[in-house]
Amino acid sequence: MNMTEDKLFSGMSGDSEPKRWEKSWTVDGITKEIRVTQAKNGYVIRLTKYGDLPKKDGEGVEYKHVNREIISKTNPLESKKDPLEEKREALESALNSEEDINFENI
Repeated sequence: MNMTEDKLFSGMSGDSEPKRWEKSWTVDGITKEIRVTQAKNGYVIRLTKYGDLPKKDGEGVEYKHVNREIISKTNPLESKKDPLEEKREALESALNSEEDINFENI
């Protein structure tokens, strides 16, 4: 290993795995995914879309699988909210979609 490689790889350990976040959703047969991997100086974001997408000529659909990777200083999937607050909001949203419940009155 030459001096440049030595400096480049110094301090790197194969023991620790980078942090990863994922989110996916499917609407009308088209799945979209966001996968974020922490890198040393930011995040690698992989966007994926697949399913029966419209053809370029506008007539009919065809199965496609499209990927795109970008580099970012911020993680779009990392939440700044308190986890308990997120769970409360999700629960309220789910309950409010069925009936009008105000948690302040319980």
